[in-house]
Amino acid sequence: MILGHESVNAILKDANGNFISSEQDVSGLYHSASAIIQNVIVDAGNSSVTPLNSGDTFIGTSINSLGIAGIQITLKADQNATVYIEQSPDDTNWDISDSYKFYKAKGNFGVTVQAVASYLRVRISNLTSLNMTYMRLQTALCPIVEALPRTLDEVPLQ
Repeated sequence: MILGHESVNAILKDANGNFISSEQDVSGLYHSASAIIQNVIVDAGNSSVTPLNSGDTFIGTSINSLGIAGIQITLKADQNATVYIEQSPDDTNWDISDSYKFYKAKGNFGVTVQAVASYLRVRISNLTSLNMTYMRLQTALCPIVEALPRTLDEVPLQ
């Protein structure tokens, strides 16, 4: 019991009538025994296994990114490419465009970018003179993530 407060007995149930359990801490107080579930989803509209011909660009489907903290991109292909992670405040103007070089010699690519705008899409450009024979692009959306800042560039003092 907390000094100056009466204890209250309560039984908690969810909307379906299931009991919500509690756990006692070291001080003897009880707390909800709940957990945060990381519901990472693959964004099919910004993922692709269709190889790009020379000079072609894959443009993903715009998706609302509210409730998303991190955008995780993985790419494997047999030609060099440029990866763009674009973000928009209004689903029209792609004001933020982070670009990364994918080098086939490295064999793979993966990055997590912080979601900072309301919409996102992914673009992949094959700027080589050769057609790809394979490409595996996956975009995963993470509601909880410790993403690096969008840039590590110095911000000029105002």
